Amino acid sequence: MGRWTRRGRWTLSTVLTVVAMVFVLLGGTTLYLREEVFDAGAFGDRAAASLQKSDLRGTISDIVVATAIEKGTTELIQAKPLLQTVVDGALGTPAFGPIFRHAALNLHKAAFTRDDRSVALDLADAGQVAISAANAIAPQLAKKIPKDLSARLIDFRKRQWATTTLEVADNGRWIGIVGPLIALLLIAGAIALAPNRRTGIARVGIALTVTALIGFGALLYLRDGIQITLQGGDSARATRAGRELFDAFFGDLRTWCLAMGAFGLVLAAAATSVLQPVEIATRAERARVVALHTPTTQAGRLGRGALIFAVGLFVVLDPGEFLTLVAVVAGAFGLFFGTSEILSVVTRPRTRTVREAAGQSRRGIAITAALVLLVAVGAVATALALQPSPTKRPRFGADPNPTYCNGFRELCNRNLDRVAFASSHNAMSAADYPGFYFAHHTGKIGDQLDYGVRGLLIDAYYGIRDPERNRVRTDLNGPARAKVAKLVGPQGIEAAKRLAGRIGLGDLTGKKGLYLCHALCELGAVPMSDALDEVRTFMAKHPDEVLVIFIEDYVPATAIAKAFKDAGLLPYVLDHARDRPWPTLRQMITSGRRLLVMAENDADLPRVPWYDDGFDDTQDTPYSFKTVDQLRGYPRSCALLRGNPNSPLFLINHWIEKLNPSPAQSAAVNGYRFLLRRVKTCARLRGLFPTLVAVNFYDRGGLLGVVNVLNGLSPDAKPQLPVRKGS
Repeated sequence: MGRWTRRGRWTLSTVLTVVAMVFVLLGGTTLYLREEVFDAGAFGDRAAASLQKSDLRGTISDIVVATAIEKGTTELIQAKPLLQTVVDGALGTPAFGPIFRHAALNLHKAAFTRDDRSVALDLADAGQVAISAANAIAPQLAKKIPKDLSARLIDFRKRQWATTTLEVADNGRWIGIVGPLIALLLIAGAIALAPNRRTGIARVGIALTVTALIGFGALLYLRDGIQITLQGGDSARATRAGRELFDAFFGDLRTWCLAMGAFGLVLAAAATSVLQPVEIATRAERARVVALHTPTTQAGRLGRGALIFAVGLFVVLDPGEFLTLVAVVAGAFGLFFGTSEILSVVTRPRTRTVREAAGQSRRGIAITAALVLLVAVGAVATALALQPSPTKRPRFGADPNPTYCNGFRELCNRNLDRVAFASSHNAMSAADYPGFYFAHHTGKIGDQLDYGVRGLLIDAYYGIRDPERNRVRTDLNGPARAKVAKLVGPQGIEAAKRLAGRIGLGDLTGKKGLYLCHALCELGAVPMSDALDEVRTFMAKHPDEVLVIFIEDYVPATAIAKAFKDAGLLPYVLDHARDRPWPTLRQMITSGRRLLVMAENDADLPRVPWYDDGFDDTQDTPYSFKTVDQLRGYPRSCALLRGNPNSPLFLINHWIEKLNPSPAQSAAVNGYRFLLRRVKTCARLRGLFPTLVAVNFYDRGGLLGVVNVLNGLSPDAKPQLPVRKGS
C-alpha cells in the first residue's frame, strides 16, 4: 500500500507540474499582452519606439512613396529615389512620431472595439509629411505630391482570423492575473506531493525550461511569419521590417522566456546537485587554478594560446557583446549557487544507507544527463531557427513533352524567328530597384517576366561601389564613355552629379563589378548577378518558357559568360549557328536550351560560342524618337538602323527617347491601336516578322494584346504557365 501511495504521489506531482506549466505559458503570455499590447498607452509607446528601427522606417517610406505615385502623378516615379530619401528623413524627425503614434492608437481602438471589424494602420497625414520634407529639397517635386495622401501600412480588413484572434485574446484578459497565481499554487502542490522534494523541484525546473523553450520557439516561428507586403520597394527590407516590428512589441516577451528558461535550468541543476552545500570559494579556487595552469604538452599550449587569442579578439571586435556574455555567465553562476544554498537549508538531509545514497546518486546523474540533453537539443533547435534559410537554387531540367510553349499550344511548332516576344527596353531600369532615377519601368525583371515579358534589353557596365555615398560609380575609362556622353550630354552629367555625387571619370579605387545600368550607374545600378538570379528563378519555375536577352555590353564577353555561369544559366543558353534554321520553341524546350543571349557590341564567338552577335542575328528600327509624331512618321520610323538586311530576327524599338521617360506618354504610345499599327506597318515595309517588340513601361498600354495578334491569337488570349513541381 505504501508503495502504491508513493507511486500515486509521484504521478499526481507530475500531473500538477504539467498543468502548472500550461498556466505558466498561458498566464504569462496573457499577462504580457495585458500590460504591453491591450493597454492603449503602452501599445502607442511601443509603436512610436519602433520608428527607431531603420528597416521599418525605410519600409514605411516605401509604402508612403508608392501610395504617392499611385494616387498622384505617375511622373513621380522618375524621382522615386529622391522622394524616398526625403520621406525617409522626415520619418526620423520628432514631428512624425506623434503622427505614427496616433495611427497606432487608432489601430488599437479598431482592434479592441467590439463593433468595429475593420483593423488597419493608416497614416492620415502622410501627404503633409512628404510635402513638408520635399519642400526643403525639391519644391517642384513637392507640388506633385497629393496633399490628402493617406498611406495604409497594415490592413486586416479582409483577414477574419486576425480580428477573431484579437477578440478572443481580449476576452481572456483575466487569465493574465489568475493564470500565474494558479501556476504558483500548482507548483507548490507538485513539490509538496513529490515523494522526494528535491526531485520534485528538479522536475519543476526541467518543466520550466521546456516551457520556456516552447514559448521561445513559438515566438521565433511567429516572428518569421510576419510579412509587410508592398507593391515594389525592397522586399528583403520589408521582411526585416516585419521582424523589427514584431521585436518592438514582443521582444521583451522573448527575453522573459529566456529568463524563465535560465531560472529553470539553474533550479534543476541545483536540485540535482549533491546534498552537501556547494562551497563557492572551493569552486572559484579550482576555476582559477585551471585557468592559470600552463599545459605541459605542445598541443595543450597551442590550444590554450588559440583560446586566449579568440577571447581577446572577441573583446576587441565587440566589447559590448563580451560584457553582456560575462554578465549572463556571472548571473547564471549566481543563480546556481544562490539556489543551491537555499535548498541546502530548506531540504534537510537525513541519514541514508549506502544503497539509498547510491540510488539517489544514480537518479541525480540520470536527471542531470536528461537535463543536459534537453538543453543541448533546445540549443541546436534554437540555432537552426535563428539561421537564415539557405537560398535554394531551382533545379534545371528540360520538359520532354511540353503542352504549351510560351503559354500557348499554337506556338510550339513555330521556329523562333516566327514568334513575337513582348520585350522591355532597358529592363533593368525599374523604379522598384532601390535607388533607380529616371526609371523606364516600375517592376523588377522578375516582375516583368511574371507579367508576360519574354525579351529583355539590358545594358552591362563595370562599376565600383562608392562606400561614402553607398552608390555605384560607373567605370568611364573604357568604351562606355562615348555612349554616356552621347546619351546624357554635359547637362545630364551635371544633373547626375547633383543627384548622386561625382561621376566615375578619373581614378576609381575598389573592386570592379558587373552592373546593369542605364548610361550612368550613379543614377541606378543593379548587380548583374541579382538580375540573372531573377531570370534563373523564373526559368526553373516555368519549364516551357523561351526567353531572349539582348545585352548592350560595355564589358568583355568573357565577363558576361562568367556571370551567366555563376548564375546557373549555362544549361539554358542556346548555341545557334548563324547559317542554320532557327529551332522551334518545342525543340528549345525539350532540349532545355531555351534562352537566346545576344551581344550588341562584343560577341567574341571563339571564346563564348553561345553569346551571339546580336546585329548579325537581328536588324532593328530607329529608336531616337523625340516626339510621338516622329514615332509614327512612316517610312522613316521603320527604316533599317542596325544589323544587315538579311538578318533573320526583327527588333522594333517603340519608345520616346529621353533620359527621364514619361509613364503617361508611354501609356499613350503603347496603346493597343497605336502600337499595333506601327508594328504592322514596319513589318510590311521591311518584309519581316516582328520578333522583339520593345517598349518602356511594359505594363501600360496594350503590349501583350499586340504580341498576341502578331502570334495569330486573340488580343485577350491568356497564356498557360505550367509550374515545375517542387519550385
